[in-house]
Parts: sequence; structure tokens; C-alpha cells
Amino acid sequence: MQINSVIIVGGGSSGWFTASALSKHCPEIDVTLIESPDSPTIGVGESTLGHINLFFNNLGMEDEDWMASCNATYKASIKFTDFHVKGESFHYPFGFEDRNNLVYGKDDWFFKKWMYPETPWNDFTRSFSAQMPLIETNKIYTGDKIPSYNSKTDLAYHMDATLLGNWMRDNLCDKVTHIKENITGVVLDKDGAIEVVVTDSEHGQNGYDADLFIDCSGFRSLLLGEALGVPFEPYSDLLINNKAWATHIPYIDRNKQMEPFTNCTALD
Repeated sequence: MQINSVIIVGGGSSGWFTASALSKHCPEIDVTLIESPDSPTIGVGESTLGHINLFFNNLGMEDEDWMASCNATYKASIKFTDFHVKGESFHYPFGFEDRNNLVYGKDDWFFKKWMYPETPWNDFTRSFSAQMPLIETNKIYTGDKIPSYNSKTDLAYHMDATLLGNWMRDNLCDKVTHIKENITGVVLDKDGAIEVVVTDSEHGQNGYDADLFIDCSGFRSLLLGEALGVPFEPYSDLLINNKAWATHIPYIDRNKQMEPFTNCTALD
């Protein structure tokens, strides 16, 4: 079937990420995004991995274009605090390991630890990641001269995902039809596929049809869950972490606390 029109249900980062990709790579398709004017998007800050650069670079996004508008900072590593020993931490820096001048690969470090038992565990990443001295002093390198590291592919971000979705809406989706109405119903065809979504606006009910519908309604799952009856598959048997607190915490000392990594702290 030839896809000539797409309706995205839901805004936020998922909706506008999808709309941006379609606008960039399928400009011939008529894209409409419908979101409720009454439902705020969920999110405070988001933490990413270097893989997101594949998407951003694909859209032609440069850091200086969007970061300032989205309260974004760079992220070069994940710091794990109190995981091994209370009061100690280790890093997972992004990029590949620098394996120059090794004899037995990364086993070289374990020989070092064996010969010098007092060597701290965080020396492992210091030995294989040339950017660790920068990370530990709250500095970021955005070039390509560090061995096995390229900021264009390995550097990630912290950002306000709601603001990023809004930035994409305003800068990458000028050809997308944006409708702010509440979806009140979904009409299925004889084969059980979505044919029309019905909205209730101040002007009355409206019906919108498309060749393809994409559900970006988050936890509500308006199309997949409610209309099509696709069951939610929990992972509670595998994940003991099933809740999160999201909040803004003000800086006390911005120069020290605006760190270029995510600090992941273990609790009892």
C-alpha cells in the first residue's frame, strides 16, 4: 500500500521526533500531529547515550542550534557511585578504549593490579579512556583528536526533553499540520485496522483519516492499547526498579555540579 498520509497521535518528544524524521526523509507524505491541549507531557530532564547522535546528525541538527533552547548539557560518561564500596565510584566513559601500545589487550591492566594491589579500581578507565582527566575536572572536548573518541558520535546529552520536542516542532516541522484537540474515539474498518480518529473540539466533533497511524500517546496508549487491544507487557519479573522520582534540584555551585556525566548512585 502506498503511504500518502500519516497521523501521529500525541506530541511530546516521541511525537515530534517522529514528525521531524518524516518531514526530513519523506517530504512527499502529508503528516498530521494531533495532541490534546489539556494533557501536559511527562518529563523533567532526560539523559541520553551517544547513539542519539545518529538521529540528530541525520536530521542535520548542530549542538549550537538547539542546546541553549533546551537547557542541555553535555554527557561524556556515566558515574556509578556506591556500587562497589560505599564512598567509592567508577566511570563508564563513552567512546572506544584506547588500545594502543598494549601487549595482552585490556588484560594488561589486570597484570598491573596484580603487581600493584593498591591500584584503585577507577584506574581502569583512566588507563583506557584518554578523556577521563577531562571528565573528572568537568571539562568537555568537542573535537576528534583524542584516540578512539569522536564527539560527533560519542558525546551524549542531558536535556529537557519537553523543550527539545517543542524546538523540533518549531524548527523542523514547518510542513506538519498541528492539531490541538482531544481524541474521543477511534473508528476501525472491517479488518480491525484504524480508519478514523475522532476528536472533540470547541467547534464540535471532527474525524481524521490517514493511511498510517502512529501512537505516541505514552502511557495512555490511545491507539495500541485502547483501540486495538494490544496488551501491555510488563517486565516486573526482570526489573526490580519500577518507579522513578522526577524533580528539578537547584544548583548550589553550578561550576562544580554541572557535571559532564550522569551520576548513578546506589541506595540500600
